[in-house]
Amino acid sequence: MIIKKLDIEGFGKFSGRSLSFGKGFNLIYGNNEDGKTTLMSFIKLMFFGSCGSKSADVSKNLRKKYKPWSSAPMSGAIEFETEGNLLRIHKEFNKSAATDKTTLFVPDTGEKTILPPSEDAGLQFFGMSSDEFERSIFVDGFGGFSPDSSGDSLAVRIANLSSTGDENHSQSKIRARLASAKESLVSKSGKKGVLAEEKDNYEKLLAKLEDCREKQKAQAALRSAISELKSEITNFEDAVLAFEKAEKYEQAEKELSQLTVLHDYLKHHKELVEQMKQKGFDCLALKKPVATAKVLYKAIPEVSECETIGITTEDYENVFRLKESLTQLEKDRALLSEKIAEAFESAPKELSKTPLVFSIFAGISAFSSLLLFYFNKTAGIAGIILSLVFLLLALLNRKKTKASENTLYKAELQKLSFFENELFSLSPENIQELFEKKYSECESALLSGLTKYGCANFQEFSKKATESFGQEQLRQNAETARKSFVDSVAAFVDGVNSFEEAEDIWQKLDSALSSLDALEHNAQLVASAIGIDRPEINDISERISKLREYTANTEKADFSPTDITKLRTDLSQKRRELEELQGKLHNPEISESDLIIQISEKKERLDRLTEKYEAISLAAEAMDEAITEMNRGLGFQLSQKTGEYLSRMSNGKYSEVLVARDLSIEARSSLEEGYHEWKYLSSGAIDRAYLALRLAATDILASKHNPLPLFLDDVLAQYDDESCRSTLVFLKHYLENSGSVSQIFLFTCHKHIENMAKEIFSDLVEVRL
Repeated sequence: MIIKKLDIEGFGKFSGRSLSFGKGFNLIYGNNEDGKTTLMSFIKLMFFGSCGSKSADVSKNLRKKYKPWSSAPMSGAIEFETEGNLLRIHKEFNKSAATDKTTLFVPDTGEKTILPPSEDAGLQFFGMSSDEFERSIFVDGFGGFSPDSSGDSLAVRIANLSSTGDENHSQSKIRARLASAKESLVSKSGKKGVLAEEKDNYEKLLAKLEDCREKQKAQAALRSAISELKSEITNFEDAVLAFEKAEKYEQAEKELSQLTVLHDYLKHHKELVEQMKQKGFDCLALKKPVATAKVLYKAIPEVSECETIGITTEDYENVFRLKESLTQLEKDRALLSEKIAEAFESAPKELSKTPLVFSIFAGISAFSSLLLFYFNKTAGIAGIILSLVFLLLALLNRKKTKASENTLYKAELQKLSFFENELFSLSPENIQELFEKKYSECESALLSGLTKYGCANFQEFSKKATESFGQEQLRQNAETARKSFVDSVAAFVDGVNSFEEAEDIWQKLDSALSSLDALEHNAQLVASAIGIDRPEINDISERISKLREYTANTEKADFSPTDITKLRTDLSQKRRELEELQGKLHNPEISESDLIIQISEKKERLDRLTEKYEAISLAAEAMDEAITEMNRGLGFQLSQKTGEYLSRMSNGKYSEVLVARDLSIEARSSLEEGYHEWKYLSSGAIDRAYLALRLAATDILASKHNPLPLFLDDVLAQYDDESCRSTLVFLKHYLENSGSVSQIFLFTCHKHIENMAKEIFSDLVEVRL
């Protein structure tokens, strides 16, 4: 068979995708998530629609897992050539294989056939079931598979061919039955089986017989010791009973005392409640409003009884303004004594130098002009003109100096807090006199304000003002709180008109309720100590009466607590000793005579089973020799061919292979003498071993059919470069020389595998996803 083309109409991520293949080696390359596994699953479902269709797990149910991502229906076609005929299978996938629609086309003739849902196309064209398909030519993932093939049709067919050359008959069944019979007697571990169990039971019976005889020897001494201990225990028990009577009497007296106290609490509580009722008060109803009144009462601020200072807000603001004004005047005093006087005196000195210079230059120029005029009139006139210019500059500079002087003085003067325009016309002495007058007036007014409230300074005045304002606010708060308290008391007592009346009534009620609460609390404490949940005075009275009757009619015993503690400890110790002795005194489960009979019977059965085991062992050895001879036929060829393929894949590292009945593998390294079971090999070696077994099995199973394609899903992923190359070279030779495989499809996502395959298979067909 040669698969030529795939047309995927809708399957997983693929929609409307066509892929063509050729004879020989086909490499399907793609990165992860490109759809390699999807393509493998499509091929498997096209030939075997029943694979993985019943599982509720989406990851295992291929129909659910590869539901088309697009809106296209789940369907497709596969075109292949078999026995010289070109065929095309089209499949419409539904919920299950039973509802799929599979159509077989013959393109050359146009013939069309509907295949029955119960028959997989793979069974017809591959000559094998889906299970055999997945364990031979269809390798999805790594090459290995479970060797537990007791119910696997592929294992049965290959094993039968290995032993008899016939797929339907197996002489190895006899061997298996002999091995099963042998293991039923003695397991491989030697710990289970009928014969092993009989040996174990026989040894246990011998041990029991010895133990029985030892116990019989010790019984006489034990009985004597037990008799003495029982006598001592009786004496201890009498003493403990006497103490317990005394202890009970003491407990009764203690409980009587506690109950009497509890009775008094309950009696007083009842009397107080009755007194409240006679005055028209319900204790239960009063608890909440009285508690509310208590909260309001405690919230009333405490107002001092000292004399009120009475500083008004207006007086405080006036004094504060005077204090601020006086502070500013202090700053003015510093300004007057330093800055203003300095501005008035220093500015003219600094600005008078320039006009003086111009005046000097004018004089020198005039004098020089007069001298020049004597010799040269023109130069003399020019000199006189220059002298006039210097004189003019001196006059202008003098005017500028006066202006600068006035500007600086005014700027400093305006910094005064009492500045007015009239100050510009006054001399510094007059301004100083005006300042002292204002300062004296402000200081006198501030002192008058402080003296009014008996304060020596502003700090003292400020403190008194704060106290005065606080007292006033506190009185207002207290008045509001008192009113709330009176209203609260008036809500449950009529005729309350003043705070004093409300306070007196509330204190009496609160005291009474507090007494009731204290009585209830004390009664509950005593009741809890005795173990009473809801104490009732009538029940307490009845219990007191019974306890008094008991103490009156019972004699009080005198017993020391230290004595009883030691007594109970000794009694417990004696009882433990008695229990130990009685445990040792137990008679054997079976008598000595019965044990001897059982041992004799067990010995006879053990001898019979031993003879049977030896006979089966001889038969199994004979059968092994016979099967060994038979395995020199086709079964030997299966192991030999598997070993040959594995050796070529591993470059001779593993030279020989043994394939067991259940298809488990044992391999022998070329460097070692013994064989190793498959599970002790590396994961890469296991993959190659089972890939070799698949190919060898394919050779045997496909010998009666057309050459089949081989599907490999990244089976080289775990190989190192050397192993990968040797396996690819082997596959090339296998494809060229084997008559059982027509095509190889290798799916991979590894670039180095792709490059290596292109190097080895010069004519490969590459399909990139």
